Amino acid sequence: LGKKMLISIFLIGLLLTIAVLLPYSLGHLKKVAFTLIIFLQLMVALSIREERFGKVRNRILGIAVLGSMALQFAVIYTPLNAVFETVGLEPFELGLVALICLIVFVALEARKIFHRENA
Repeated sequence: LGKKMLISIFLIGLLLTIAVLLPYSLGHLKKVAFTLIIFLQLMVALSIREERFGKVRNRILGIAVLGSMALQFAVIYTPLNAVFETVGLEPFELGLVALICLIVFVALEARKIFHRENA
């Protein structure tokens, strides 16, 4: 791993940590954290896989991400929630997850522009 890659890994980890801890200030950490961690990892996979800004052309990755999202919703909104000891999210909490994921995805995509200009 080169210096640039290590710095990138550290900054992405820091960004994800802040993104997961953000709902804590709103009192929604326990319910939101599980889903947020899963979805943020999916955003990282989408962004890191493609080097071009705003392009996601890997069809298999797209299917895997959609499948993972469906499984996550199954874990929190079906009888599987008893097995995994999860609870469904309220509409506000789902919106919060979506907003944070969008912000993180945009930040990850902006990283590509920054790296291209500094290369």
